[in-house]
Amino acid sequence: MTLQIEIVEKQLVTILKDYCERLEIPEKVDSDFFPGNFIKSQVLLTAICEVELALEVVIPNECYIFCEKRRQLSVKEVAQKILEIAKVEM
Repeated sequence: MTLQIEIVEKQLVTILKDYCERLEIPEKVDSDFFPGNFIKSQVLLTAICEVELALEVVIPNECYIFCEKRRQLSVKEVAQKILEIAKVEM
């Protein structure tokens, strides 16, 4: 399976919308949403596992996909990072 940016973004938005609804975070979740600005990192660590399962990929344990050099990333940037670092499961 080859990952495409649109598919990765869509899965991220779906997963993050669910978290925002459960945590009662009244923000619009789309490609320009910055999850790290609204959702605690402990929760986002759990979201990484859901992303892996949904996309059938492995994200290296040492990679926190929602941040880069202390800067929070948008969903679009996270999707690009996933394409760069994730390994597709066989």
